[in-house]
Amino acid sequence: MFKYPYTDSRSVLNLVIKEVLPFSIIDKTRPYPAIVIVNGGSQRFDIIKGPFTVDDGYIVSPFPGDFVYATVPYKVAKKIFKILNKAPASGDDAPPPSAIDDSTTLTPGFVTKDDYGYGGDDWAHSPIPAFPTPAFVSSPLPAGLGDNDLIDVVWLAFFNKGILSILKNLDPANNYTSQPYRVGVNTITMWPIYVKANWSKC
Repeated sequence: MFKYPYTDSRSVLNLVIKEVLPFSIIDKTRPYPAIVIVNGGSQRFDIIKGPFTVDDGYIVSPFPGDFVYATVPYKVAKKIFKILNKAPASGDDAPPPSAIDDSTTLTPGFVTKDDYGYGGDDWAHSPIPAFPTPAFVSSPLPAGLGDNDLIDVVWLAFFNKGILSILKNLDPANNYTSQPYRVGVNTITMWPIYVKANWSKC
């Protein structure tokens, strides 16, 4: 999950941002384009090559987060994500993984310590590279919109109060409320929806 920067094509978060959220969550029948925001911690594990099973869906995305939305002007929507991530952990800015010394025979892995101090499983390993992830990630902002064009901002109900507070500060003239979005589609069901439509032999 943390082996690559989240902007890397091998990162599961990159797949979520660029493909899963736009395909599985955005409601194409709505009159407005949309941006979808989820917390980075909603996705918990890498996807391993091979058949994608029901278990895999729960391993990667174990929390059933429902989505809500509000329709706002583009000039407001484009500021929300930056406020959520005031100091985003960018994969491009993250320090590179520690280089593994070619002279050692250590393999990458976690180092454990037994409670009683015996050898046991206390096997030496080289560090596993780990990159930080931002607190929040989002699908791409739709292109070609003017500041006053309307857009659906979609987010997890888990942080509903935070988004509504941001909207109130950005646009105090309007009293925004959230409404359910794509009822029945959540952070667990979005994976089977995407996989069945886009991956063969699944």
